[in-house]
Amino acid sequence: MDPSSVLPVELLSKIFRHYLTDRDIPVQSFDFSDGLWVLGKVSSAWRSKANSSQSLWSTITITEAFPTRDFRKDTLPLSDRSLVSQKNANKIRKEILTQTLRRSGGCPLTISISFPLSMRRGENVHTSDYQPLCAILAAHCHRWQSVELTGYPYLLNDFVYTPSFRLQSLRKLHAMVLDKAVLGQVTRLCPGLVELVTGASEGEYTLARIEIPALEHLEVSRDTHVLDCISAPHLES
Repeated sequence: MDPSSVLPVELLSKIFRHYLTDRDIPVQSFDFSDGLWVLGKVSSAWRSKANSSQSLWSTITITEAFPTRDFRKDTLPLSDRSLVSQKNANKIRKEILTQTLRRSGGCPLTISISFPLSMRRGENVHTSDYQPLCAILAAHCHRWQSVELTGYPYLLNDFVYTPSFRLQSLRKLHAMVLDKAVLGQVTRLCPGLVELVTGASEGEYTLARIEIPALEHLEVSRDTHVLDCISAPHLES
């Protein structure tokens, strides 16, 4: 018998969490050569524990577009981006994200998304790479606890204007926006926000006074006029 299969559940949980968090580079949700996908291959006991540990699936990191394989098949992860068409890769990523959210149960979500899309020369951004994923995540917005969006200022806009978008559980938000008016909408949607790191590159502030009663930490880059609009009694000096 494999000794690893008889480890106490409590010890397995500590091993899993140490493997997933004690690292410089975060585990990528779409990387089958790492994270919970690998832990589940050690033994049936590890697979059962990994698949049923809802809190471990509640951290979603999408900062690299892996050319993922079909996670339902026992094949080696692909390493050459040319081996998977964009259409198939997008489909697989949607399936993985849906499965990950299902396994996370009702746990609060920690989300990090980054699309390194350059807009300096006015290139058209292909929305097919991020909009389907945003739609899936938006359906679980009531569970968002910590969100970091980088690389593309429209990301937060796309979420905010999704029907039935709710952020009552959000406590930490790091996100740039293209239109400054979105900041007012965001703060109204998440009254329990404790930490906000943001900035905007376009638009004039015509916002009324914004009350963020729980806010303790605020960082604003680019145009800092938003500071004149925010009222936060617990904000750190």
